Amino acid sequence: MSTREAIRAVKSGCGGRSLIHDEIICEVSEDENLPARVAEIERLMIEGMQKVVPGANVRGEPEVRRSFSKADNVLLTPSK
Repeated sequence: MSTREAIRAVKSGCGGRSLIHDEIICEVSEDENLPARVAEIERLMIEGMQKVVPGANVRGEPEVRRSFSKADNVLLTPSK
């Protein structure tokens, strides 16, 4: 993901906290809009990588947690 796509993700409602190689750590409100925000951030990341590696099978694997602990995983109902 390019810096440009990371900035677009932040503007889409992701309170960007860290950009690490091919992932972005965001802080977002846990409300009824959470699934849509996650889907939009995933879409922006995929779009950004497709610009870097055209034709590659790019996919996202979003994870939502209340902390850095894997035990705090939040289950989402897909908004797609």
